[in-house]
Amino acid sequence: MELNWEQKFAALQALAEYPDNVNLKMRSLGNWYCSVSGIEVRQSNCLVGKYGNGANPQEAIENCFLMLTTLPKDEVLVRNAMTEKRSYFRWNGFMWKQEAEAPEAS
Repeated sequence: MELNWEQKFAALQALAEYPDNVNLKMRSLGNWYCSVSGIEVRQSNCLVGKYGNGANPQEAIENCFLMLTTLPKDEVLVRNAMTEKRSYFRWNGFMWKQEAEAPEAS
């Protein structure tokens, strides 16, 4: 079952520690972005922020969701990376699955 863009936004809110941590902002007319505060992607022992851009809110949300749900095997989402509450997540095709620990970086 394919999620619509509102369901994808709700899934991003579920990933965030708090639902208000999902940012959907208009930079200028026809230039939107969506990001999840407190979520980084671990790539080769570096943390990288990911966010989606689009001409409207729907495109921005769909691009953000796509970036966070189609990570290579050696990358993982990290929530609260700079705190003792650090946790790792991956999209399993239906929901966010918490990982016991981060996979080894290549």
